[in-house]
Amino acid sequence: MDTRPAQQADAPLPEAFIHHGTPAFRRINLALFAAGFATFGLLYCVQPLLPEFTRDYGVEAFATWNATDRWKISPGFTMLDMSVTRDAASQDSTIELLPGYSPRRSFQVRSFINLGHHFEWDQTLGYTGPLASGNIPGYVRLDTRLGRRLGEFAEFSIVGQNLLAPRHAEFPDFQLIDHMLDQRSVFGKITWRF
Repeated sequence: MDTRPAQQADAPLPEAFIHHGTPAFRRINLALFAAGFATFGLLYCVQPLLPEFTRDYGVEAFATWNATDRWKISPGFTMLDMSVTRDAASQDSTIELLPGYSPRRSFQVRSFINLGHHFEWDQTLGYTGPLASGNIPGYVRLDTRLGRRLGEFAEFSIVGQNLLAPRHAEFPDFQLIDHMLDQRSVFGKITWRF
């Protein structure tokens, strides 16, 4: 119900909001993305100083940008620096290997596209840095999914994982003998939510 006086009732309401899909909406999205990226840049610039403040530290930065009303891009970055020193009273000889089980750097870019007519196409391209324990090299990975929603409760998807290489070592075992291999795979999936 319009509660304005009668002489103002015919006047249009002011545009108080920025509407999705307009040039102003895109400019604000780009400005927010740039502000997030600038914040990430400032965090990364102080990286050389962090060892002076702490022995273990990590930084994660993720953003989401709505490129269009049907396309969303989400880049991300993680950085981890661990320095583990065995306590003089400890008999644990493996504690100093712990930092080598985690990558120091990883990057990823995710893309989510709404193709219309209940179809979705998602892609993820990522890099994971090398692991010192087990001498596992870094790798690049590409995953994709084409899905179709079947009503409110069901979805059918075709998924491709690790599409750039037939297999790569992902994690070492604790004896550093047999590495866990991640293999290329393509499969169908039906999801039913209840």
